[in-house]
Amino acid sequence: MAGHSAIYAAKSSNHKGSKAQYYPMNHEISSQYNPQRDKYSPLNLPIRTQGGYWDIIRELESKSSGNSKAAVTKATGVVRLPLCAASPAFIHPVFFPLDPFHLFYENCMAYMWDLWTILSPENDPVHLDRITAQTLGEYVVGGMKSLPPAFCGPVRDPFLKRQSQYKIYEWMALLHWYIIPIGIELQFNTNVLQTFALFVDAVEFAMTIKPCSIADLKKLSDMIAEFLKQYEKTYVGSNPEKISRARLCIFQLIHVPQHIKWHGSIRLGSQATVERNIGVEERLIRSKKAPFANMANNIFQRELVKLLCLCYPFLDSMFFKVASVHQRGNQQDFKDGYSIFGEALAFYQLEAPIQSIVVVYHPLTDIEDMLGYPRGKQWASQIAVLSVEQIIDIVGIWTCPTSGHVYILRKHPGLAFLQADEAGKENNQEGGKQELEDPDDFE
Repeated sequence: MAGHSAIYAAKSSNHKGSKAQYYPMNHEISSQYNPQRDKYSPLNLPIRTQGGYWDIIRELESKSSGNSKAAVTKATGVVRLPLCAASPAFIHPVFFPLDPFHLFYENCMAYMWDLWTILSPENDPVHLDRITAQTLGEYVVGGMKSLPPAFCGPVRDPFLKRQSQYKIYEWMALLHWYIIPIGIELQFNTNVLQTFALFVDAVEFAMTIKPCSIADLKKLSDMIAEFLKQYEKTYVGSNPEKISRARLCIFQLIHVPQHIKWHGSIRLGSQATVERNIGVEERLIRSKKAPFANMANNIFQRELVKLLCLCYPFLDSMFFKVASVHQRGNQQDFKDGYSIFGEALAFYQLEAPIQSIVVVYHPLTDIEDMLGYPRGKQWASQIAVLSVEQIIDIVGIWTCPTSGHVYILRKHPGLAFLQADEAGKENNQEGGKQELEDPDDFE
């Protein structure tokens, strides 16, 4: 494919950009740059096909000059036949799944942060002034005291550390946990927050591993289409000069439901697995004389262990660590069918009338939904008791230093796909251990 600089850069569809790198759905704002561009519906895009792809390849091969081939590339977005076409499994565009970790977090999330802070003028409604951005960064760092270490490592200040190799788990934390709660308290632009909430909902829906029906994929398509509509309305509006904000990475989100239909979970397309294995294999190579043979033996031994574990499952137990239990939990009242949240004080084992374990806790009061985030006013002064069998999971919290509002931070689905070092759990980037608020709240 021609890549980001092409008019037809999307792998999965023949959607024509307004100009190179920019792909708005609104036809009116792109007419200044590309008046011949067709009108597109995000729910009815012209998807590329295998037959159409091979027709383009044959047309390219029939051209003898570089200029004529460049003209075909400009009109189609296809440069040449890739080496991977030799694979019997090659089907275009199904062969090229989207990479969710780069697309969602390191592309879209990072780009939106840059739009808010450095790529927008001070008088733009989406702009975050220096003081607000600095306060947000300080709130993120302060929130580490009440984020369970089982979730991830310390998240650095994005205002100060954005250009210092900000990690993927840190972008995840901003997207899933901190932008909306802190944005509400710092009174971000309402349209910006509501649009970002649509983005968060779509990402969490796509990243959660669960069976998806056609109706579920239709729901996800509608969510992303609504996000694209609101994104362009908020960030571009009717100003063609802002068309650069309709980046290809934002447009690519519309193809996520189609890739789930083709491949299953969107997480299967992650390059993180490939990159992780490359790093693992590189560290395991010890032979300078025959590195490839050494690598092949390492891979063979690892796969042999996997096969043994399949035949003898009890061997697999040695490869897992038992997760520690933390005392801040998301608790479910099954009787009434609604979630309650509590800060555990102690656990007790009862011997009579039946043997059981209970938790004594302070419940969170006056819980309300804020753009999908449960928010309470304070921890109740009274003590409640609940059977530990009704605890669903641990949660983190973020407490606003000014209002005292308590936001619940649930463990998001992206973390389950990261290794301990990728989630920053092994070492604090600043060289110390993560400090925890109220150590008695954790075991």
